[in-house]
Amino acid sequence: MAQEKKRVSCSEIIRWLIGVGFYYTRLFDLLRKIRQPRIIILSYHRVVDDYFRPQMAVPPAVFEQQMNFIRENFKVISLDEALPFLRGETPLKEDAVVLTFDDGYRDNYTQAFPVLKKYSLPAAIFLTTDFIGTNRRLWWDEIDFLLEKENGGVPPDVYPEEVEKCLLEIEAKQGKDRKKVINKLISILRIMIKSVKEEVIDNMRAAREKPASASDRIMLSWGEVAEMRRKGISFGAHTRSHIILTEVPIETAAKEIVESKAAIEARLKSPVIHFAYPSGEVEYKIQKLVKDNFQSACSTKAGGNNSRCDLFALKRIAINELSSRSPWGYFSGSRFALRIFKGAL
Repeated sequence: MAQEKKRVSCSEIIRWLIGVGFYYTRLFDLLRKIRQPRIIILSYHRVVDDYFRPQMAVPPAVFEQQMNFIRENFKVISLDEALPFLRGETPLKEDAVVLTFDDGYRDNYTQAFPVLKKYSLPAAIFLTTDFIGTNRRLWWDEIDFLLEKENGGVPPDVYPEEVEKCLLEIEAKQGKDRKKVINKLISILRIMIKSVKEEVIDNMRAAREKPASASDRIMLSWGEVAEMRRKGISFGAHTRSHIILTEVPIETAAKEIVESKAAIEARLKSPVIHFAYPSGEVEYKIQKLVKDNFQSACSTKAGGNNSRCDLFALKRIAINELSSRSPWGYFSGSRFALRIFKGAL
């Protein structure tokens, strides 16, 4: 994938040189032997080119480079295989990597799955079950879809000031610049009070509703899930609707957790034992619900895991294209190694 030319900062070059030094002098290997081995869980979302939220995506070509690097430098195990080590039942002799994907995007099947098969790598995908097998989109993708058309017009006085300002800026932009401002809008909405965010999204739907077609499906189908399951990919629950569990009544949270698990089990005819908290948000009452239904749960807190870790707040390292990009835009194994090693500390 061609990279845009950009000015390279001294700090970027310094970080890259540190990674090169650690990797090619084998200091990474030495430090991995000195400290206690860890289960390093990597967190992916989309494998796709030019996604408007680049922090959630890895281009397919870069994903293959990352997988090849991981295969050559780490022991890769499934989340199921990690459980005995995490419980302290089996001693861990070296670092091991677990691959996970959140949400259930269709590109996990069309782009990631062929690469995982090629390199014989296991992975776990956490499904937002109400969206699987439908044309529905998670709220941030729906907003991007609704704002995709240029010059849609912004209804006055129906949005909070910061949202309306952002929408007006979106209308004035085109192409990649437009996508950047849409990403900014999503970041603004994410931190809003739930009721305000939902009102904004409802108003946007009413003003810009667009019909969806089968070709617009961006989430997995149950048939694709079943095929991947037969080839060794495992599946966990990620709630029904990607609701932030700490923002809703405990009864609603329980329904989201239990019914997402049941939906997957009904389709795959096998137990679902792993969970991932939407946006990583967790508190004691939510964690207890999860403990009653699963054997492990992943958060979004960065770090590695060992036998003393909390099985229901497993740490992960978020991966995107920048995780392995050199200052000049090409794939850098040393930068990727530094990202994984630092994240697992």
